[in-house]
Amino acid sequence: MPTAEELRAYARRRWDLVAAEKLRHGAERYRRGGPQAALAAARHLAERWSELHPEGPTPASRQADFEHHVALKVKLDRTRHVLAGR
Repeated sequence: MPTAEELRAYARRRWDLVAAEKLRHGAERYRRGGPQAALAAARHLAERWSELHPEGPTPASRQADFEHHVALKVKLDRTRHVLAGR
């Protein structure tokens, strides 16, 4: 169990750096694995979602999923821009 100080340190993390590292890591995985890596990750996520929600998607969850995909597309476009500059 984490201590109170460990929890405070976690909360004070540089979340902007964490987000930047996640983007860098995703770009590197795509660079190494190409679209197949992204498709494998998508399949894994879909399977996991189905395990957690066997009743299937609701209209509200579909809308939330769509909004997430739009935000992801923006991030992927940024990543493509970065990779194209290499």
